[in-house]
Order: sequence, then structure tokens, then C-alpha cells
Amino acid sequence: MQMVAQEIKAQEALGLLKGWFNNKMTVVIFRIQYAHVWAKKTTPVDVREQLIFLNDIQHHYSRQGNGQNAYHNATKWLKAFFHVYPKRITPERSGKAWKMVRTVYEGFGLRFPFNDDGARNGKGMMK
Repeated sequence: MQMVAQEIKAQEALGLLKGWFNNKMTVVIFRIQYAHVWAKKTTPVDVREQLIFLNDIQHHYSRQGNGQNAYHNATKWLKAFFHVYPKRITPERSGKAWKMVRTVYEGFGLRFPFNDDGARNGKGMMK
């Protein structure tokens, strides 16, 4: 079977990148919102996927310019959050993690799709 290499357009590539980012961040968000559920599990919780994702966006998808220091610090903080997850997660830490996720979204150039209370804001995920 012969495959034809076809270049994708910039808009399509951007859509794929946003989709990848939003899918991965959804798992991070669920873990933050439901840490108390994971803390009750008797088996260790595997957060390697979240750590790999956060490491990737911290080191490979960082933009230049104003606000990127906050983006870098937020991804670093979230990695530390997941290193002690779920046993040492408190409601206060989850609240701070929520703010860090917002900073990551903004640093990535996307609109954060939730309000501070965790409800969808209705504006959608893409800018």
C-alpha cells in the first residue's frame, strides 16, 4: 500500500496541537478536581503520564516573551504537585493547582475554559 505524503496546513497543525494539549490537560484537571477519590485507593496512583506531559510542555512548548516565566513556574509547580499526588494533596494545594493550570493555559496561548469554581465558562477552549 502506497502512502502519499501530504503536507498539512498551518491551521490544521494548530488545531491538532490544541486538541493534543486540551486532551492531556483534561486528565490533569480531573486529577486535580478528584484528588480525594484517588487518595482513597489502596494501590499506588500512576501519574507518570501527567509528569511526562508537563515536562514536555515546560521544555519543548515554551514561548518567548512576557509571562513565560509564570508559565515555566506553573509547570514546575504542577510537576511538584504530582510528585506527592494523591496522598499529600489538600484542598488548598488543589486550589493552587487550579490557578497554575490557568497560568499554563494562558502561557500556551489558549483561553482557560473554566471559571474559578470549576464550571465551564461557555467560551470554548480555542482562541
